[in-house]
Amino acid sequence: MVSIFIIISLILIILISKIIKNKLTKTVVLLYATWTLIILTISSFNLYGENNVSLKIYILWVINITLVILATLLFSNKKDIIFKIDIQVLKKSKKLLIIAIFVFIIFNIFYLRYKNILSNLSIADIRTIRYEKLFNSGLEYILYSYITLPLFHLHLIITAILIANKEYKNGICILGIINLFLESMIGYGRMNIFKFALYILIAYLIIKKGRKENIKFKSIFLGILGITIFTFIGSAITLVRAQGIEFLSLTNIYEYGISEQIKQIIIYFTGGFRALEQLIQSNTVNINSLTLGRASLGGLDECLGSLMNFLGINFITINSTLGAYTQQIINIGDNIIFNAFYTCIMNYYY
Repeated sequence: MVSIFIIISLILIILISKIIKNKLTKTVVLLYATWTLIILTISSFNLYGENNVSLKIYILWVINITLVILATLLFSNKKDIIFKIDIQVLKKSKKLLIIAIFVFIIFNIFYLRYKNILSNLSIADIRTIRYEKLFNSGLEYILYSYITLPLFHLHLIITAILIANKEYKNGICILGIINLFLESMIGYGRMNIFKFALYILIAYLIIKKGRKENIKFKSIFLGILGITIFTFIGSAITLVRAQGIEFLSLTNIYEYGISEQIKQIIIYFTGGFRALEQLIQSNTVNINSLTLGRASLGGLDECLGSLMNFLGINFITINSTLGAYTQQIINIGDNIIFNAFYTCIMNYYY
């Protein structure tokens, strides 16, 4: 299995390198393909006693990667695009600073509420609180989801650009990092820390391209290494906090954060293949359960549902329908439980 992935990886990487003309697009697609194929390869080892994944699932994922590459070939610009980013305007922007402060205030309000709710529940509820008990009304959920979080991600992208330009001491940048950790403490999610790492890497590539500077392999390697360490430490701290440990020490970070996190990260990124395997093997997907595009366009369906429900019209979104299924706890290996992430293939499959 591993040898098959290595061969496929080499073929796809060579194709990307030879066919895609836009250098920036080529770099991003190479990163995507390489990262995904690494995850698939690691998955095939079943390092922590996870259930085996059939060849069919891996074939579906190779098809998915190939289609992403083909779509890029069809729709991306053939020539290089030069991005001009005025760093002086960004770092002195009062509007961005107001957005950063607004997000900081909102996150603090919900973090304090989250801590208060968690104090009356158990550690087992750290994730469910974020989605089931945090909001007092549907309107509050809509405002948080469609105003605060988009502003947060905008701020996070700007922060990544500032970091890529070594503007570490800028107030907007500092607030961005604080907001990132505040958001991660509301439910102890770590995905946004990972996204932030990707934002920094992509910002670095765009800036280098815009300045017509050569992108050195050594710089990319050191950048990825630094981002990985940052992500790892940040995630480790959230994991230690999730254990209910208030006092941080090197021993606690290593015991509860480092060793356990390596296992969690691998299961986090590879568990979805096992979940998808169970979904397909259970034969729950048939002509009567097809969503006819709603699952693939779930984001638009969610926006439509929020608007309809706000107007008093009952509209059951496809995300809530599928969510009732994916939220169920399943077993994907030796004492390994999992839920929620069935990979994007699930949406296309339905």
